[in-house]
Amino acid sequence: MAVNDITIVDVGSGLMTQEWAVAAGVAILAGEPVQLNAESDNVVIELVTAEPVNTAGAICGIAASEDTATAAAAGVIQCYKPLPGMVYRCAAETAGNIGAGILYDTVAFDLTGTTWTINEDEGSDEDVHGLRILGFDANAGTVDFEFRAFVTHWGSVHTLTA
Repeated sequence: MAVNDITIVDVGSGLMTQEWAVAAGVAILAGEPVQLNAESDNVVIELVTAEPVNTAGAICGIAASEDTATAAAAGVIQCYKPLPGMVYRCAAETAGNIGAGILYDTVAFDLTGTTWTINEDEGSDEDVHGLRILGFDANAGTVDFEFRAFVTHWGSVHTLTA
């Protein structure tokens, strides 16, 4: 993956981090989206393409640093908590498609190769997708977005103990 694929544009109510456990052999870089590995688990993993959605692990935020795990030992990672009012920026999957028609759509991330993007092409689905598009920069090919509460660890419909 690439460092800082996803950045914070507006901290809203404040910027807070939380430390999470990472299993041995996991490699998460700063700027990558992170979710709980499973319900009743305090270990985080990187998201996969086409998430966040309402049936996947609860989002813990965006990695603020590289994790400390090694191939043989578990580690920790600091994540920016996905608090209300925070706005993030990420490249669009297809920069040529950026326009007013994508505003407020609910979508998911795409991970193609080593780069995280926002899949603005997939079509809005209020019942499933966990990202809401709030703005865009057509010249830069970027999309501003927020995490929807129902996919975060603080607002999730999942039963979580972390």
